[in-house]
Amino acid sequence: MTGERQKYETKNYTVGLVLISIIGMTAHAEQLIFPYLRPESQSNIIVTADPEHRISCPPEYANLLSNTNLFSAAEVQQLKAIPLKYKNITTNSGPAGTIFNGLAKRQWIAELGYGNAIGTAITIFQVSCFAYTNSAAWEEISFTSYMGAIVNFRTESGDGYNVQLINGRVIRYEEYKNGVLDGLNESQGFDEDHCTTWSRFVKGKIVGKFIAWNEGGDIFAEAEFKEPFDFLKYCVGQGDMSLEKIPTIHTNAVGEKGYFKTVIDPETGQYVIVNLDKQTVTSKDKNDNVLWAVNVPRSESALGLPFGDIQNLLVDKKTLVLWVQAGKSSLVVDVHTGKVTRGAIH
Repeated sequence: MTGERQKYETKNYTVGLVLISIIGMTAHAEQLIFPYLRPESQSNIIVTADPEHRISCPPEYANLLSNTNLFSAAEVQQLKAIPLKYKNITTNSGPAGTIFNGLAKRQWIAELGYGNAIGTAITIFQVSCFAYTNSAAWEEISFTSYMGAIVNFRTESGDGYNVQLINGRVIRYEEYKNGVLDGLNESQGFDEDHCTTWSRFVKGKIVGKFIAWNEGGDIFAEAEFKEPFDFLKYCVGQGDMSLEKIPTIHTNAVGEKGYFKTVIDPETGQYVIVNLDKQTVTSKDKNDNVLWAVNVPRSESALGLPFGDIQNLLVDKKTLVLWVQAGKSSLVVDVHTGKVTRGAIH
């Protein structure tokens, strides 16, 4: 953002894979909030630092894995052991003690909401499935070209972790107990000895501080959750690295079968939805009358582009952006007329 900063101007930033935006605090000590949390959820949250109001990090919160105020000895040992555990894995060869159970498709869902954009993004991953020979524990591992390896490990009782590794180094780590986030949740974007974000969950809800550091070790984002907060439910941007099974059909609240229903205008009720063919986007009013429909691969601007099934809708003011399979192609559609204005390959 350029120009003179206004009293309540908003700055947007990305912390790891969780999109977080913090409103600038004035001299009147106005409470800062996370705009990417739904409005009804924004209570009992205290934000004490943002990128425009950084604070020096006190020694007790130094972002070192050796800091016992943040990490237990067992947690440090776990973080150091994980790269060794997955050092030699391949598509059909898992960690020691596992057998390969085949390949499967999983989805990673993110509710987008930054600036004037809203929508749902779904990324499809192929995962290698592994089962342990001496227990009911399992591993599902996706080998991606741009996010490294994404690992979901669970025991029969739902304990375990999600971890992201790039070039053999831990980038994100999330502990699970009884099938929900419970325990340490951290990222290590700088090196293996420093964390970039840190928080803790209890029974699926974030409790206490959320802290983010810059490369110099200063705190540029800090929030405190006084009460257990359902971060995954209310955050805009998926808060964990869990890869989910793909449902065959999503049924929307209005009873219309389709995918990625996204409201364009809350006042008029206009919304868009992807048809069951996963190729056509239809816009309807609040009474489900069709306003327009466009078949993405057959649109004039899509000629020559490698389109697959539509994977998400992203609404930005007067345009509807359609990202398709593998994120290789996109179209921009006027939400009022349904006219395709341009296409692009990424």
